[in-house]
Amino acid sequence: WEAVAHQQGISVIPDVHPGFNNNHGSEIGMVAPRQSRAGAEETSMLEEYIKVVRSFVDPELKMIMITSWNEWHEDTQIEPTIITAATSLDKSFDGRQYTQGYLYEGYGLQFLELVRELLASELPVEVYENPGTRRPVSGLLQVFPNPFSDRTAIHYQIPVSGHVELMIYTDSGRVIRILKDGDQKAGEYTVTWDGKNNTGMDSPPGMYMIGLKVGTEINTRKILMIK
Repeated sequence: WEAVAHQQGISVIPDVHPGFNNNHGSEIGMVAPRQSRAGAEETSMLEEYIKVVRSFVDPELKMIMITSWNEWHEDTQIEPTIITAATSLDKSFDGRQYTQGYLYEGYGLQFLELVRELLASELPVEVYENPGTRRPVSGLLQVFPNPFSDRTAIHYQIPVSGHVELMIYTDSGRVIRILKDGDQKAGEYTVTWDGKNNTGMDSPPGMYMIGLKVGTEINTRKILMIK
C-alpha cells in the first residue's frame, strides 16, 4: 500500500501507533519508536498522528474511536503502566536486537492524558474497573508554560479527599523538589514551581518529571526547563 501510494505522490499514515515492535531478534521484523524524533516526548508519535487524523474527521460526527490492544512486547498499547525511567536495555544477545537503541519508559497515564488534551480537553480521565461502574482518577491537567525558564504553573485535580504528593524529580528518579505532601480535599489546584530544589538552589536546565500521587494512583508529566 505504501509503495503504491508513494508512486501516486500520496503520503501514507501508518496504521499502528504509538509504536510498534515485532522485531523479536529476527531479520524480518521492524521497530517503529514511540518518539517521532530523537529526544522527543514518549508520546510525540501519537500526538503528531492525532493532529493529522483530526483534520479528516467529519465535524458532524464528533467522534474518534481509538482501539488499543494490550501487547507490551509489541509496544502498541496506550493503557496505563507503572512509572519507570527511560531505558534502551533489552535481553537479546547483543543488547540491541529488540529496542535497537530506542528509549522506552513506563509512562503512567501520559497517553490517556494526551488523548484527552487533544480530543476532549473538557473531560476528566476515567477508568472503568467493572462493567457499569466508573470513577474519575487524579490527573495533571496542565503545565504552562512548558518549556519554561523562570517559573511554571502546575494545574491538577484530585477526585476524592486524601493524601497528595506532588514532586519534581530527575529522569533517573531522584526527587529534587516536594511541592505538596499532605491531605487535600477533592477539587482542582494550581501550584507554581520556580525551578529551585528543596534546598532553595536553582536546578540546572534540562528535562524533569512532575509526579502526582493520590492514594495509590500515580501519574506523571515531563517538563523542560531552559535558560
